[in-house]
Amino acid sequence: MEHWNGIPGDLGQIDPEATLRDAARRMRTLDVAALPVCENDEFVGVVTAEDIAFRAVADGCDPNGTRVRDVMTWQMFFFDTSGG
Repeated sequence: MEHWNGIPGDLGQIDPEATLRDAARRMRTLDVAALPVCENDEFVGVVTAEDIAFRAVADGCDPNGTRVRDVMTWQMFFFDTSGG
């Protein structure tokens, strides 16, 4: 099992160069609506079903040629709400 930033690789991460079709198929297989996007074992963003629908399908992009990096969310902010 691969790891990136200490998180197990079985979460279904995808490469930013993967096609939207690849991402959608992986989401379906894992029964999830979002995938972490990793490049060289580093987390670089997330791609969601909404990204694919609203940023690609709605604009008529070809899912076989459009890359995850073209529609993914790049900047992610995380907050520790545990109070620690």
